[in-house]
Amino acid sequence: MCFELAGLGIGDELPGTGRPVGEALLAVHRSYLDLLLPLVQAGRLKAMAHITGGGLTDNIPRVLPEGLDAVVDSASWEIPPLFTFLMEKGGLALADARQALNLGVGMVLVVAAEEAEAVLRHLRAVGEAPWRLGALAAGGGLVRYR
Repeated sequence: MCFELAGLGIGDELPGTGRPVGEALLAVHRSYLDLLLPLVQAGRLKAMAHITGGGLTDNIPRVLPEGLDAVVDSASWEIPPLFTFLMEKGGLALADARQALNLGVGMVLVVAAEEAEAVLRHLRAVGEAPWRLGALAAGGGLVRYR
């Protein structure tokens, strides 16, 4: 897509990213082990979903308790330029992108409401920029977007 549809070479800058196409597309997946292990050991997390192939739509339901949906606030984060570029050039609808890409959300943590602020504080204290992606609501184990 980058090469045929956009006419870019491997060393050309991928628009909006400030990085060469090859570097942007071959970036190594991040390990969350060191970051999240203290939260796991402290019992602060109910579940975690690493958002890889299957995107948000297919990965989050794998960790939802029975009878709950994840209600994702689509305005809670900005989709990075890499993904908007891929969506535009590939003619990929947002619904399809949500199912195939992580759209800048690498890991979803499910926490009890009373733990949310403490988890956010911990992540900020170690240099992360976390945000509330949404909430859980009664449902059938799906991801709903608002």
